[in-house]
Formats: sequence, C-alpha cells, structure tokens
Amino acid sequence: MIYSTTLHIRISHTLYTSLFTPIYTFLFERETEPRKNLEPPGIQLLSEWFGAGFEHEYAKHVRVLAFVFLLSRTLSPKYIASFQRCRSIEGFFSSGGGTGYNLIVTTKNGGNILEFDTFTEIWKIIDDVRSLEWINDYGEPSSHAFSCETSPLGGCLIGGVPRYFATRPLAQEDIYRAVNQPQFADGKPAFAEDSLGGIQRDASGEIIAAGAVRIDWYDWSDGFSKAWKDHFVDENHLTMQRYEKLNVYLQGYDSFDDELNRTVGADIPLFASAFILMSMFCSTFIGKPCSWTQSRRLLGFCDLLLVLVACVGGFGSAMLLSVPFTILAQILPFILVGIGIDDAFVITNAFDSTDEAVDIPERVGRAMGRVGVSITLTSLTDIVAFLLGATCVFPAVQFFCQYAAISCFFVWILHCTAYCAMLSLDASRMKKNRLDLLVCVPATSSCMPPVRPTDSSKGEGDLPLNELQGTDFRLIDLTPDASYLRDYYVEEGLNFSAMEVQRNLELAGGWDL
Repeated sequence: MIYSTTLHIRISHTLYTSLFTPIYTFLFERETEPRKNLEPPGIQLLSEWFGAGFEHEYAKHVRVLAFVFLLSRTLSPKYIASFQRCRSIEGFFSSGGGTGYNLIVTTKNGGNILEFDTFTEIWKIIDDVRSLEWINDYGEPSSHAFSCETSPLGGCLIGGVPRYFATRPLAQEDIYRAVNQPQFADGKPAFAEDSLGGIQRDASGEIIAAGAVRIDWYDWSDGFSKAWKDHFVDENHLTMQRYEKLNVYLQGYDSFDDELNRTVGADIPLFASAFILMSMFCSTFIGKPCSWTQSRRLLGFCDLLLVLVACVGGFGSAMLLSVPFTILAQILPFILVGIGIDDAFVITNAFDSTDEAVDIPERVGRAMGRVGVSITLTSLTDIVAFLLGATCVFPAVQFFCQYAAISCFFVWILHCTAYCAMLSLDASRMKKNRLDLLVCVPATSSCMPPVRPTDSSKGEGDLPLNELQGTDFRLIDLTPDASYLRDYYVEEGLNFSAMEVQRNLELAGGWDL
C-alpha cells in the first residue's frame, strides 16, 4: 500500500511537472520582460513569484524549474554563476534551515549558553562574519556586506538563533522570552530543537538552558567560502577558538568535498605505488615469466596502456556531459587497473585453453565466445554499482561514481576489441618464436625452453615438484602471535613432537583412526 502510494505521488509529480513547467516558463518570461543585461530581480518579485505556488507543492516545484530554465535569458552571466552555486532555490524560501555555512557554538566551560554574558558573545561572532573581506573573481575587493547588498535575492539570509531576535537582546529576560516563542522575529514558525542543542526545560515546558546554538549563513559570492575558512580554520585544518567564552565549530556546503579531496590527495602516493605493483604483476604473470618468447610482458604493459586510454575516454565523455571534475576522480585509474587486468587475464586464459592447431583469429573468437558473456556481465555489474553510488548525497562521491561508470564502459569496450587484437598479434609473434620485448628479433636456441623428459624417460635423479616445494601445513601457523593456543603448540612441538606429527597427518587424512 505504501509502495503504491509513493509510486502514485512520483507519477503525479512527473506529469504535473511535464505539463505545467512550459506554462510557468512562458508566464515568468512575460512577467519579467527578460533582457540579456537585466539586473537581478528584486527579492520582492521573487518572493511573490515563488509564494504564489506555495499552496501546492508541485506548483512551487515547477515555478522553481521555470525560473532556473530561464536564468540565461533573464540574468547577466555574473549573476547566473551566483545562482548556479546555490544547492536548492526552494530551500531559501522555507522556514527551516538549508544548505549554506553553518556554525555550532558551545561554551568553553560546558555551561548554559543562554546566560546573558555568554550569549552576547554570539553577536561578536556575527559581526566578525559580516566584516569578512576578500578579492573576488574579477580581482576586485569585496566583502560580505557588499555581497549581501548585491545578491540575486536582494540580501543574505541568516538562520538559527539570531533569527529569534529583531534587535540584539539587552537583558537576560529578552533571551528567554525570544527562544520560547513559537515563531521567529519575522513571523515564520520556529522549532527550538533546530536552533538550540542540549535544551533544558522547567516543569511548564519553558526553555531555561541550552548547551549549544546553531547559526546559519547563506552567501552567494565567490570569495565568501575562502574568507569564512580563513577566519575560522588554521593552517592545520583545525578550528581556531579565538573567542573568550565560546567554542565555534563550522561546516560549509563544500566542506565535506574539500576534506574528502584533501584525504584522497594525501593517499595518492599510495595509489601510485599500487599502480606500479599492479603493473609489475600484470607484466610478469600474464604469460610464462621465465620464457623469452612466451612471457607476454609487452602484452601486459599494453593492457595497462589500454586502461589509461579507457580513463581518458571516460573522463572526456564525463566532462562532455558537464560532470564536474574533483580530486577524488584522480584515484579512478588505480581502480580501473584492477578491473582491466582481471578482464585481460580471463581472456588470455581462455585463449590458452584453445587448440593451438587452429588459426589464431579462430582461437580468439572461441575464447571470446567462452568468456565474453562473463566479462560483459561483470562489467555491467560494475557500471550499475557505480550508478547506484551516484545517488549518494555527497557531490564528490556522485561525480566520482559517474566518472567511474563511464570509464568502466570504455574498459569493457576496449578489452572486447583492442585487447583481442593485441592478443592476436602477440600470439602470432609467439608462433614465430620471436623475442617478447624485441618483436622483430627471432629467438636463438639458447632462448628456447628446454625439452623436458616424458614420464617414461624420467631420470632417477629427477624429483617431483611437490618434493621441491614446501607444502607442509602446520596448525600453529593459523594462530595469532599472542595466543594461549600458540603457546600450547610450541610446547607440544618441543616436548611431544610425535603427537604433533600425528595430528597433522590426521588433519591431512593420512591415517584413518
């Protein structure tokens, strides 16, 4: 029942949007009389336009869409960029909080932050933010106050505790009276739990204390984010506690992406090391490592180049689709190497299992007929997994998954086509007994592998392979270094070695007791 209702709502939303968005687009275009150099419409116009659709959720949604669709026709490029940085225009007109720049403020002594002497320091924080200055993208000096005056919405929005007060509180009673009101100073509904943390109430339900408060800013300017971080964060990426009675903890709409990128950037040398190790593994074990003609080192190296080509194709296609590039996407080649090498090993193993008397193109066809479906299904699974990851709420993860899904498609295409062609060329080289890395140089007799004797002609001095390799299995190897069981096995080996041998033979099925 719940699923049917949800499906009905989604279908209704989609139909309503499809039908009425063009109508609202036309109406908005006529009302604003768009010109390319039009300055941003005032806050009153936008409030009336969006507010007209508040009686119906879908109407508000399509009005927002209509406005976004017409940005390039109603605003100058400078203000278009400002609007594009907004996560959600709808959130700016709601009563609750939204995306922006958020502060959580607590007391240094863990006491009541609503006490007058402590609470008044919050206004010092607000004054510090309002006085921030920076250089904008045009090389001109700018400030928070100036950006608020010239913002597309006619002013900067501030939420949280300051919204309870039309003016600064002058006494303790002003603070308690304001935070116990059911609405903000602007008349919009207020919920204390959204702005206050660690709330304590008396028997009548009145708020008498709080452990923390929240303050939210919305600024559409280019330099506010950097100026905000420079003011509150030191060079070690830790919060600077510069206030006497209060501790400040912050986040911006781009903070998670920045910290995620910083974490990934610090680990890039490790990914590079992994890439080198994977390259060595692929070049060594894709063929016979001790053979001059059948080692396939050049084929393994070319497969790595193929993965890089797939990355270039995937990244280029993603950028063509306007997917933003982040530092998190830089680790993608190291992930795709594992996917590409796996496909290469599967195709090569299937090729080696075919009859060598058959022509090479036929052998490649049989190999792909055997494993092509498996490779396709695994690649499709990877692509679907990354597309599901693209539904994450974090933009950096969304963009990474979109890049990964597109790149996985290119890895699959290139291994089903280009790698098969390279495998055919390498097999032709091997058939002509030419050196691996020097494909035009024939191998001499000293480079050819020796002919091993058959079972009937095996000399008495030859030993089975399992006698040359240490294949014994000891239970002590499975125990942790610091373990009572390991201590027991050590003592047993020192004092009762015959019993240890008996236990190992029983485990291997050597004795049937």
